[in-house]
Amino acid sequence: MKKPNPRRSKNQEENPFFSKIFRPFDLQALLKKPHDKYVKYVLSHHQVALEFLKYALPEDLQKLIDFDSLEPTEDSFIDEAMKEHFSDTSFLLKFLDDSLLRVNFWVEHKSEKPDYPISLQLLKYIVSNYDHDYRQNKKPVPVVTIVLYHGEPDWQKETLDSLFPNLPAACKAYLPNFEFIFINVGQLSNDEILGLNFMLLPKIFLALKLGRNPEQLRQYFDKIVIFASGSTTRAALLNLLLVTLHYLSSVSKINKTEFLKMVQTLPTADSAEALSWFEVELQENFEKGMEKGKEIPILIFMRNNPNWTDHQICHAFQVDLNFVKSIREKLKSLNN
Repeated sequence: MKKPNPRRSKNQEENPFFSKIFRPFDLQALLKKPHDKYVKYVLSHHQVALEFLKYALPEDLQKLIDFDSLEPTEDSFIDEAMKEHFSDTSFLLKFLDDSLLRVNFWVEHKSEKPDYPISLQLLKYIVSNYDHDYRQNKKPVPVVTIVLYHGEPDWQKETLDSLFPNLPAACKAYLPNFEFIFINVGQLSNDEILGLNFMLLPKIFLALKLGRNPEQLRQYFDKIVIFASGSTTRAALLNLLLVTLHYLSSVSKINKTEFLKMVQTLPTADSAEALSWFEVELQENFEKGMEKGKEIPILIFMRNNPNWTDHQICHAFQVDLNFVKSIREKLKSLNN
């Protein structure tokens, strides 16, 4: 019989573990590594994580799990060599008998097939999970790894024995084979994604699949960014909408003017607040980019014209006064 979990609140958005991780996103970090940061952020949303697990895990395993016990962790088992292509997000769940299960999402964030065999990388990764437990004098927790890929080059699941196609059967028993779940979003049709019986996951999958396809993004834009409420709080939905808009804006080849018009034509009765934030942040980010491009010319100008004041430079270059002052400080440090 399934045991009640007294630590869980009725409103999953109030879960203290998720609230610790589900925080306002770092826009600049998202723009630098959009695929990685977007997936990490949406997985910090309890309902998205729950839907993803129920989509990915096989039914026979799901029957053994208490999904109310789902807790994110801040553990990472990615080493420096893996970081070039992958990032991970880790969750702990309980089986119905209260024993633990770790589920790790492995996200390929460069949207391209890695050169190094994934089976070898996963072998090292899974061992590092168990090594982590032993080093902390803990009973090792079984690990299920879900690999998420959404790049354009086709990529099929690769098992360790595929590296040895001509190996005699008598020798295969000595290979450290293991299973993992491989999801290639690009292999799913748009209709398959929209037909998924989940509220939020189809939008995340479509954003990942179509973000770099201008024609399809225009066609499916409203289906991606109009989030229905359901059991999810309005504040959480606004955050999901906002981060999805920034993700699409950063990866799409659609110019920012057209993208902003696409946003402005959406029915915004429930999302006007987030949409207005997006417009402001988009403009601020554009202005920061413009300022950044003027940093070196202003630095050179200051050096060659020491008598000019910060206010004069501010007006001459049409930049913020604080930006000019920060360059002035850099110049001082260079001169020292």
